[in-house]
Amino acid sequence: MRFAARAVDAAPTPEERAARLLDYEKALHAAPGPVVAQLVADLDHRSAAWPPAALKLARLQLHAGDRAHADELSRQIPPR
Repeated sequence: MRFAARAVDAAPTPEERAARLLDYEKALHAAPGPVVAQLVADLDHRSAAWPPAALKLARLQLHAGDRAHADELSRQIPPR
């Protein structure tokens, strides 16, 4: 996951970044909650990889009934 996140930020062109972001989002979809939570904690909020990971974590928190943390995290995610 961390490699995929770094690959998004290192993309040389906007087109390549978009392609890498799609692959990254697919990997996020399959990742277990604890891995996503650690990734969100470790990534810089300015990274292009942070918003999709934070959104995934907020959804997991919401599904688990942790509405307060899901709401707090979702408010930190910039609009696309």
